[in-house]
This record gives sequence, C-alpha cells and structure tokens, in this order.
Amino acid sequence: RDEAKSRSLEINRQNLQDIGNDLRSKFGGAVLVERIIEKAKKFDFVVIDGVRNPQEIAAIKNDLNGKIVHISAYKNRRLERYLERAEIRGEGSATATKFQKSEARDLGAGEDENGQQVAECLALADFKLINNSTVEQFYDNCQTMLDGLLI
Repeated sequence: RDEAKSRSLEINRQNLQDIGNDLRSKFGGAVLVERIIEKAKKFDFVVIDGVRNPQEIAAIKNDLNGKIVHISAYKNRRLERYLERAEIRGEGSATATKFQKSEARDLGAGEDENGQQVAECLALADFKLINNSTVEQFYDNCQTMLDGLLI
C-alpha cells in the first residue's frame, strides 16, 4: 500500500497485484518480505499477510524462522468479503466477475514465477485455519493454534 501511494496509484486489488509483480520482477521474488525482515526481527511475534509467492514463503521460513498459516473460507464467503471491502475502499465497480478474475490471478493463472502464485503457497503452509464463521470464532481458532505453537 505504501508503494501504491508513492506511485500515486489508487489502492485497489489490481494495482496492488501489479505493484507486487513489478517489484518481484525487478528485485527478486522475496523483495516484499526482505523489505520488512529487519523490522520484523525486533519483535517476538509478527504476522505477515498477503503472501503471494513461494519465494516470499522461503524468506519467512529461512530468515525469520516463521510458520505459514493458510487461512481459507468458502468461495461465496470470500466473495461477500471482497465486495464488502471494495465498498469500504470506495471501489464501487467491484463485481463477482472481477472477483473471479482477481482470484484466478492470485492463484497463478497467467502469472510468471515472480507473479501471484497463491496456489503454490498454499501447499507450503504449516497450518490451515478455516474462516467461515464470525470474527470471534476465527480469533478463537487463531488462539488455539497459537497456544499449540507456544507450548
């Protein structure tokens, strides 16, 4: 998002995908994680979301000794959330068709090795959480997972 602002671009899903791809193609597949590694090392616990490329996962696991959590929800629930968030961001043109196109791109359709590769990332996850219910239930599920990690 900071990069979009520095480029004077609207913050929307397509621009963020394009910026990520551009940065990875210029500076390597892990550039987005590399930009935050030193800051992240100052904390005992860090959450990095939006990981879209296996090279980013490698950097998280190798440089931060991190764990990868795949958070999933039913497709219709993801669509609902996409449309709600688009409304909040002022993206009035969000539609189910745009969601499907964006999600296919996220998963890797038509992308090169430095592009969006979420389908490959999912296979590298250490844990999986399902997020189809309430925020409170999701937080409880996260806490249960974290409690298991910290034992």
